[in-house]
Amino acid sequence: MSGDEGFSIVHGTVVDGTGREPLPDARVDVVDGRIAWVGRAADRPDDDPSGPRRCIDATGRTVIPGLADCHVHLCHTLAKASEWGPPAGRWLSESEQVVNGVVQAQRALRAGLTTVRDLGCATTGVFAIARLTETGTVAGPRVLPAGRIICMTGGHGHRTGRECDGPVEAKKAAREQIKAGARWLKVAATGGARSPNEKLTSIQLDEEEMHAVVTEAEGAEMSVAAHAHASAGISAAVRAGVRTIEHGVFLTDEVIEQLVAAGVALVPTLSVYRRLVERGLAEGAEPYACAKSEEALEPHLDSVRRAVRGGVRVVFGTDAGGPYHQIGADNVLELEMMREAGMSPMQVLRAATGEAADVLGVGDETGTVEVGKAADLVALDGDPLVDVSAYGAVAFVVKGGRLHHVAEPMP
Repeated sequence: MSGDEGFSIVHGTVVDGTGREPLPDARVDVVDGRIAWVGRAADRPDDDPSGPRRCIDATGRTVIPGLADCHVHLCHTLAKASEWGPPAGRWLSESEQVVNGVVQAQRALRAGLTTVRDLGCATTGVFAIARLTETGTVAGPRVLPAGRIICMTGGHGHRTGRECDGPVEAKKAAREQIKAGARWLKVAATGGARSPNEKLTSIQLDEEEMHAVVTEAEGAEMSVAAHAHASAGISAAVRAGVRTIEHGVFLTDEVIEQLVAAGVALVPTLSVYRRLVERGLAEGAEPYACAKSEEALEPHLDSVRRAVRGGVRVVFGTDAGGPYHQIGADNVLELEMMREAGMSPMQVLRAATGEAADVLGVGDETGTVEVGKAADLVALDGDPLVDVSAYGAVAFVVKGGRLHHVAEPMP
């Protein structure tokens, strides 16, 4: 259904993503792809001639803003054997990665994700997916791509990223991603789980190199995310001017204070390490990646708990895309783990909607159920403020005013 036909969602409870109290028995009017009216259904009867004629009954459901996943990998390199055929762990070709990205984009939307930030792709195909989902040619969320991760020679992500050494090469790497169509840039400040011959705590790109990338990003009116596990690497990335820290497994109190002072958001991606431990080996992930992930579980959750208590802005991101952790499939797990880290139900909802949209730089366009914003909405069978599993009970999704019935079968 195209947005200009218009429709109303009536009699559901709206939780608008701003932190305001839920609005029961509400009505949301969608016209020309945007939210035209929000309020109590009784204040605008179904037969009101000034509103859209088509009404969708959301009785018993909760209507929230579309979810925003701040860390995904649409065109993941690892094949899921049950879909692509054996063996598990086979690397997809470039063309297969793009097809995989299209399928994952469709699944993301059906899971309630209307915005995603793609933080690393081995192929330029992610930029095409971003363009086609924007026009509605391909069903999927709004995609904010970073292109290839910028890393040191042999560093985290080097098999699929853009290797560079020194600030001059870092500038060129940044400019290449911007030229290709990036909306964000990503740097590797430390080692990671899925790269061989390195520890999570290894220090990689230095402050000068990362600052060179930040300078190029700011010149193009965009921001930089840093893959960073160890406190020394996180601290250097913050000093360099990045706007989000991805993972943050080992946070000291000093670094937590630094994040707060600089207004840098944390995207913890708690669920990816759980899934690597539980499913990684069976789905073809490297044994060393699973072992490093197991070592990270306890300190990671402890770090995020202390970050929440310390006032760090924590937003939703899954690091999903691999066969062990597909996009949209583990939204509930990530949100449950954020609750386990000490966030309230309303904090969790905002972290996945309004707060996430603000951090991603699209808060003026989406993230809350407010008049004038894009009609990015999700109807849930249940109340996510009472039971976090309700995020997995998606009844239907609206993205840019286009209605997607989740009940429709998908291959």
